[in-house]
Amino acid sequence: MNAVTPSANSAWSTIITIGALLWGASIALVGSTLLGIVLALQMESRGYDTTVTSVVMAGNFAGFLVGALYATTLINTVGHIRAFAIFATMQSALFLAHPILDHWAIWAVLRLLSGACLAGIFTAVESWMNDRTPTESRGTVLGIYVITNYLAQIAGQLLVNVWDFTQIEPFIIASILGSLSLIPVAMTRLYPPELSDVQRMGLIELYQASPTAIAGTLGSGVLVGSTLSLGAVFAQRIGLSVYETSLFTGSILVGGMLLSFPSGRLADMVDRRFVMMGLLAIAIAVSLAIVTSATTIPNFWLLLALVALFGGAQASIYPISVAQAFDHIAPQKYISAASGLLIVFSVGATLGPILASFIMRWQAVGLFLTTGVLSTVMLVFIFYRTMEREAAPEELQESVTVLPTTLGAIELLDLSEDVQDFEDHFDEKLESIDDE
Repeated sequence: MNAVTPSANSAWSTIITIGALLWGASIALVGSTLLGIVLALQMESRGYDTTVTSVVMAGNFAGFLVGALYATTLINTVGHIRAFAIFATMQSALFLAHPILDHWAIWAVLRLLSGACLAGIFTAVESWMNDRTPTESRGTVLGIYVITNYLAQIAGQLLVNVWDFTQIEPFIIASILGSLSLIPVAMTRLYPPELSDVQRMGLIELYQASPTAIAGTLGSGVLVGSTLSLGAVFAQRIGLSVYETSLFTGSILVGGMLLSFPSGRLADMVDRRFVMMGLLAIAIAVSLAIVTSATTIPNFWLLLALVALFGGAQASIYPISVAQAFDHIAPQKYISAASGLLIVFSVGATLGPILASFIMRWQAVGLFLTTGVLSTVMLVFIFYRTMEREAAPEELQESVTVLPTTLGAIELLDLSEDVQDFEDHFDEKLESIDDE
């Protein structure tokens, strides 16, 4: 059987070639997202303490980090297709285990394991994509990949309306989707690649290079983790129906999908830190509006618009933070730096729901009180950094690349030209010093 090789002439031909991989990852993500909102709604309907719910929901982010760091071992041992099959099958079984092992502590463990499996799925798919994507198509392919991820998550949120979330059907559907994700990948004719290990840059070294990047990434993780994990709980507590709740949580993702790219382009034209402060100001304003008038906003669609604006602001901070770090390190360290920032993001996303849950014990709006306070702290810190350090010279700045928060996607960064440009610029500076 002949392997299919991608054409270097068009990003779209590449997308068609790797379409099976995109389909497999997207189907798996739809099922995982559906399970997430179902668990949040079930726990809220049963009257669980918010902190208990947050621990269960945060388990997914913790598991995703574990899986991203260690999935490569299994992939390198058994190969990409077998590893994908193992992760997808295990995830499908874990979804069905939730209604059988009906206890919040067991659910937390199951969420951690299913998050690790999802990370393994994406690590296998993304490294495969990296191997099959021509250099000139990487930006377009990555952009399309990010959009498909958002669409899959939005679809998962909306699917909760099809079945009664208190019954077993949503768990069965999530499990079926996990199993179906195997079919496109198992049928692909692409030869799997050799996966190289990603070396991490020390976090202390990374902080010394760019404190703003660390702060922005950690804060973005807390914002994203808390709102995606507890957004459904908040919506239920302010009296929204299940359908309205799905639109509410889906709007967070729609905002991220629509605003991340224009925010990134703006951050390429002016000091990135000013853009980050503007995004944080938006997050603060929306948080304040919801805290003061969540139940009195005159129009539901106005609430969705506010939440979408907030979702776009919080989703944009992570890729701009990565670019901010890249401005202050050599291109040879880009991948290891991005991997380190992903770890920081995942830690924030794990801690965010737990932190917000303590405030939500007081009132539902405690979720956005948390995001507002945190955004204010971040804004003040970044403003302080603008006083302490000037922006990197324009010729050393890298364009903002909107990345999904997965380890494998980091390898899609094309660094060859960046390394050469950096070396040429460095050589020019040395020559100018010699001339002087």
